[in-house]
Amino acid sequence: MAVRSNSISQLGRAFAAVDVLISNIRADQWSAPTPCPEWTVRQVVNHLIGMNRVFAALLAGQPPPRPPADHGGDDPVRAYRDSAAALLAAFSQPGVLERSYTGPLGTATGAERLQIRLYDLLAHGWDLAQATGQPADLPDDLAEQSLAFARTQLAGQARSGRFGPAQNAAEPASAIERLAAFLGRPVSARLSCGIVVRVREDACDVVRGGQIRSVGYATRFPSPRTERVSPGHLVAIATAPDGTELVVWRWYDAVLLGAESGLIRLWEPGHGEVLAQPRPTHPPAQPGTRAYLSAGLPGADWWVAGRAAASPEDADVELDEVARFCTERGLWSTLA
Repeated sequence: MAVRSNSISQLGRAFAAVDVLISNIRADQWSAPTPCPEWTVRQVVNHLIGMNRVFAALLAGQPPPRPPADHGGDDPVRAYRDSAAALLAAFSQPGVLERSYTGPLGTATGAERLQIRLYDLLAHGWDLAQATGQPADLPDDLAEQSLAFARTQLAGQARSGRFGPAQNAAEPASAIERLAAFLGRPVSARLSCGIVVRVREDACDVVRGGQIRSVGYATRFPSPRTERVSPGHLVAIATAPDGTELVVWRWYDAVLLGAESGLIRLWEPGHGEVLAQPRPTHPPAQPGTRAYLSAGLPGADWWVAGRAAASPEDADVELDEVARFCTERGLWSTLA
């Protein structure tokens, strides 16, 4: 009884985590592409709802529901929640986890069906996070468990039509990234910060983790680099799945002068005085404070990032928005 209750609770946690992602999809994102080839955000959510209904019917000994063109209808969030609740109720029935069920992909026990549903749900949750620029806050322990199960369950099985070939995930990859990569998703480069100490046209020397290392530039990083990057600048470094490191972004080092009509006035050596949009997550700073300044991210010509830090690990800057910027413009595939 305890094992059954724990398994159902795990599925409930996964449903709740994906619910957050679906609830936060903006109106303009439903038609956006996802890491699933040929599927938009709407189609991924449609798949999740449809599979919940198919699994619930299978467990109840009923024929699968006739698939409508769009399972989500006028309210895909409500449709997802209703289908998740129905499937949790189906798995909770006495004897369901112990019985065997035969479907298009073969015969499996109810407990195995639950694990299959779990790894599919988590992987598509990651797809939605990537497509909509949200953090992939999916339970690490469930992703680790699902990866172990998927490796066993898919061993020797043809992936055609279900998942692509397993991909590499750069270390230190999270459990959900390793699961997504195993199920054929190209896991994007990981971002971290470094402080520039020397600049050349083909590369710059940066301090990161207490060490100085030479890092090249992404192919589409603007030239001339020696005029755009200077010692002291904070840069974003992408680590690709194969371990390649490249500079993809640079923040200006500016001095805060004061506030003006809801904006922040700063001075930066290369541009003089500029007006920048404040970040709602950053508390107001006093005039004279050194701060990082972004140019080019969506939403404003200039953004004030966090206060300047002594080490790159302490820099409070919008790496998630840099990642979103690169994702929306398809830059990950053109890093090198």
